Amino acid sequence: MEILQTYPIFVARQPIFDRQDKVWAYELLYRDQEIPNSARIDNPDHATLKVISQGFSVAITATGGRKPVFINFPERLILEKSAFALPSELCVVEVLETVTPDENIVQSCLELQQNGYRIAIDDYFGQPEFERLIKIADIIKVDILKLSPLEIKKLVKSMSKLKAKILAEKIEHLTIYNLCKKIGFDYFQGFFFCMPQIISGSKPSPAKVSSIKLLKELAREDLELSDLSKIIQKDASLSYRLLKFINSAYFGFRNEISSIQQAVTLLGIRQTSQWLRVNILSDMSETPMDSEVTYLAALRGKFLEQVSASHNSPPFDPPSMFLLGLFSLLDTLIGRPMEKILEELPLKEEMKQVLADKSSTSNGYWLKLARFYEKGDWQKTLDTISFLGLDPEETARIYNQSLEWVRSSLASRI
Repeated sequence: MEILQTYPIFVARQPIFDRQDKVWAYELLYRDQEIPNSARIDNPDHATLKVISQGFSVAITATGGRKPVFINFPERLILEKSAFALPSELCVVEVLETVTPDENIVQSCLELQQNGYRIAIDDYFGQPEFERLIKIADIIKVDILKLSPLEIKKLVKSMSKLKAKILAEKIEHLTIYNLCKKIGFDYFQGFFFCMPQIISGSKPSPAKVSSIKLLKELAREDLELSDLSKIIQKDASLSYRLLKFINSAYFGFRNEISSIQQAVTLLGIRQTSQWLRVNILSDMSETPMDSEVTYLAALRGKFLEQVSASHNSPPFDPPSMFLLGLFSLLDTLIGRPMEKILEELPLKEEMKQVLADKSSTSNGYWLKLARFYEKGDWQKTLDTISFLGLDPEETARIYNQSLEWVRSSLASRI
């Protein structure tokens, strides 16, 4: 029977860090359930495989194809060795806690390993029925929300003789991250890196102060193309990155663009300003985690700009929606309270309210949509899409396009 697939492909990625705070891999978060009243799926496993395949392509595009990608495989697709459709050097097969860990699953995992695939066990917290899989696994993911700190410590100690690396997932705060490091985890996953670390009495570095001033300058209403050219030409690194961006496959110009003035003219004031803001934020990044925050902020900005353009009555115009997303993680990058940062930026008052999480209107749901999407919380994503009156398929398409824009904009940094 022919499969009719009309539901959108929702795909996001979540970084996995090593003990040196560097991004080691990404997990591919995707939605494979049917959206009510919008699709008829005759073979759920086939549909899931299609989502995985398309999602993997999106993830590889977003990461530049240089890091491993963890992918959740349903039980039947593990038994069918469907992972063979993806490259073994990049694909990490993640066995969900819902999989029945019987002999057939164990043998399928062994065969995948023999062909170069790594096996990760998801949501392990000591279940005895997973003992055989644990012994052969390459990576064991521990859901730290299901255990107390003492239980986590005992579990990690019990796994010390295994060959597998141990990954702590669902870390939402830096304090928990540091605790998991101390306990002995090898890898770490969650949105702890997005949480601002505010140190009382601290001052941002001179470079960050300069960057804030430059962002303020870019917010001037009378800004002209010649102003942008002068800003970029003063910085050799920015000049190099702009020429690399304008000559990338994203634009596909036949002839090489070799001057800053020509590049700025072709891009126009809006797109040049966006690119410049993203790269200024990138220059503020002092650690690998900061780079991931910059990537996420740029993605939020481009996504909100584009998705609001398809709406009848967005809260702000598209350029302002871009700033809303881009500036939503400034407190994390700078290490200062958001309210203090906003005092220095000429933004609309209602936008400041949204950024400070103090808006009493529905405007804050746009930023919530971006957050739900990047966390792979698909039910809340769909609920928010419905609340805002957006089209799910168009929203998914825009998010994927935004991933490509950010990768091209930060090509020399990721």
